Amino acid sequence: MSAKIVWVELEEVERRYRFPLPLKTLGTIQIAHNAYNGRHEGEIEFCLRLSSEDRFAEDRIDGAVYRTAFPHVVLKQAGHHHVYRYEGARKALFLVYAASLRPTLEAFGIDFRSVVWPVAITPRLQDLVGQIEHLLAVARTPGVADELDALAWLLVQHLDAQRGGVPTPEPGLVDGVAAIASHLQTHFDKPLDVEALARRHGLSRRTLFRNWRKVISKTPSAYLEDIRMEHAAVMLRRTPMRVFEIAESIGYESSGYFIGVFKRRFGVSPLAYRRQALADPTAKTSP
Repeated sequence: MSAKIVWVELEEVERRYRFPLPLKTLGTIQIAHNAYNGRHEGEIEFCLRLSSEDRFAEDRIDGAVYRTAFPHVVLKQAGHHHVYRYEGARKALFLVYAASLRPTLEAFGIDFRSVVWPVAITPRLQDLVGQIEHLLAVARTPGVADELDALAWLLVQHLDAQRGGVPTPEPGLVDGVAAIASHLQTHFDKPLDVEALARRHGLSRRTLFRNWRKVISKTPSAYLEDIRMEHAAVMLRRTPMRVFEIAESIGYESSGYFIGVFKRRFGVSPLAYRRQALADPTAKTSP
């Protein structure tokens, strides 16, 4: 992976709207052989570490050591001492806010006590990251900074919602859970066989369920349903596929059952959701 850093300073860019959480800086990085030893000053950074040649990242924050599998988030706070070093190439996206916005972020529900947590690369996350990366090159174009502010906040919410709130299991179990979660993200159209997946990754069904919630906040079946619903919503917004075709493509044998699940999740039927999306393309409801 060749070194590549793309970022933009937005603090002085004029906005059209008075969004309460304007970005200060954002960017992407693909680089190897990096290190940091210092204090973050005047800023709050949500660093989404997407991938790496290394299996784990090791961070020392105010003396506490965090060893975390990829992908994960590091919440870097003003005044905190942070040390890290890595050799393998990694890819990350960073969202930086002024430290003065901490009370606003806390008022919106962001918990600053948890500074490192694993995340899953969901279709929703991929969509948001893709949109942000696409707009980086034209970030200073009138109106784009406002859009980036909104997209960044949606991404922060999505990342924050993935906090497990429970202790992380041993590294080997993290690997197993992460591998199964990754399998579900790419094979969401297949029936869920928890026992087969557990055996394939060297875990018993009992061990998998005991440790799954320490990495991912929902059960495997609920996690799979989220992935399927996110894909369904995208297809309803962006393709002319019929409802039964969408149901089949994401793993539901019965379109009636799919409609029931979709309606419980979104509050409307798939066709009503499509009509709303066509009427207002900017309104994107997600699980």
